[in-house]
Amino acid sequence: MKTGASDRSPLLWILLPFITGIFVASQISFLNVTLCAIIGVVFSGSAIFAALRNRELWIPCIILAALFTGYLRYTAEIPEPIDRLEFPEREAALSLRIDRIFHSKFKSAIGFATVIDTAVHLNDLIGKRLYFSIYLNESDSAVLPGAELFVNGVIREFIPDENIRFHDFLVSNGTQLTLTRGSIREVRKPAPNWRVKAAALNRILHGIITRGINDLPDQTHTYAAMTLGLKSELSPEQKDAFLKSGAMHLFAISGLHVGAMAICSHSLLLLFRIPRKQIPFFNTGIILVFVITTGGAASAWRAFTMITCYYLAHISKRQPSTVNALILSALICLIVEPRQLFQAGFQMSYATVAAILMYGIPFATTMQSKWKPFDLLPRSAWNAKHHTISFLGSYLIGSSCICIAAFTTSSLLSIVYFDLFSTAGAIINLIYLPLASLVISAGFCSILCGLIFITPLSIVFNHAAALLLSFLDWIAAYTATNRFAFITYHNPHQATLLTALAFLLLTIGFLYARSWRGHPSWHAIPPLFSGIVALVFAILEAIS
Repeated sequence: MKTGASDRSPLLWILLPFITGIFVASQISFLNVTLCAIIGVVFSGSAIFAALRNRELWIPCIILAALFTGYLRYTAEIPEPIDRLEFPEREAALSLRIDRIFHSKFKSAIGFATVIDTAVHLNDLIGKRLYFSIYLNESDSAVLPGAELFVNGVIREFIPDENIRFHDFLVSNGTQLTLTRGSIREVRKPAPNWRVKAAALNRILHGIITRGINDLPDQTHTYAAMTLGLKSELSPEQKDAFLKSGAMHLFAISGLHVGAMAICSHSLLLLFRIPRKQIPFFNTGIILVFVITTGGAASAWRAFTMITCYYLAHISKRQPSTVNALILSALICLIVEPRQLFQAGFQMSYATVAAILMYGIPFATTMQSKWKPFDLLPRSAWNAKHHTISFLGSYLIGSSCICIAAFTTSSLLSIVYFDLFSTAGAIINLIYLPLASLVISAGFCSILCGLIFITPLSIVFNHAAALLLSFLDWIAAYTATNRFAFITYHNPHQATLLTALAFLLLTIGFLYARSWRGHPSWHAIPPLFSGIVALVFAILEAIS
């Protein structure tokens, strides 16, 4: 399947039907799992046989094989229902294995865990996943992924009517149970040693980037969230301000901190004259350590997978296509955890990056080619002023196109998951993105200097980042108080919005496959489409 003039993405023949299979399985569960497995194997074998004989029959076979495999993979992840018509709230003593931690501060830890042992009358909970909140009456190091704890708490089934969005979040992560007011009675098995060391390293990195700016709590929290992906560091007011300004994707949703760190470490390896063929191995290891150290959030792993897939193209001497790397990473993520397809972070990450690669970059290339401020003057006659004007104009045009592309898809998802459309988002992101990159780069330099004990220079970078963050916080706070900077909604129809987003991405993919041939005004179609959808929903809500 073509995706450009010389760029092919055959994995789309697998990814798209695989996604379709997952979606069908989430809506309909009438097919037998064994039958799906048999059908998938039959079509996979038929595809291989047809491909060996150079027959076009392999295309529908591989599509059907991927479709049934997606259905089977999602069905295998659906937890068995609890054998009760209702699950009343009750106190319980449970043994839990910690799966994921969102944050562990203010004397409490919140995350996901799996029940591994309980009282006889609650045996049907064994193997179930739950969302917990535990009071930290032990050291913080006790509550880490992989640890097994014996806890007391109040367990209950979450009722969708209480908070539909939160219920959907729990379901997409494989649970409808919550454990609150938990307290640790015993640490039955400590977390793996590498987890403990990663947590210790995280505290070291956090201490480095906050050194010298501890008296600036707002900037410190934003700095930690942006550099280390610790979104829990943000206060509710900061989250609300960044959300209304259309810049919440800078904090862990898209794994921006991992991508920026990867670019910084890649540049550092080039500076140390590491052979280019060896850089992918070194940098992948550095990024892996960084992802684990920062808590291993899903967005960080997605960013790591994207980067690794791109490096694989270089290592295997294949065409290093960013679109192919994106498709492969999405397929890997969905195979590992198919429920990610219905999570806001997954959709935000891949929809935004896909829009940037297939729309933003071609748009930027087209517009930059029209930027010829000194066309009548030979380039050999240019002085520093000419080069500066040409570079700044080209950079501004390219950044604007990238911001428009990112905003085009993320704005629709913002309506779906946050009931909000930032009318000033595209313009504000033009300021945010380059400054956020500078902040993350300053964080990388601060960490590097801190690890080699050049503390004064580390503090200098921290103060530089704090200065930039003060400006970003001011913009976000001003936007949050400006009623015309955003539109709020009340329970918009999610299915319609997601269908519109899927149509938009397919349109972008089609135009990208044609290398955006046609009238230059075609580049205005995606943002106009998003704006019209947002306006239509606002009008419908106003008249309803």
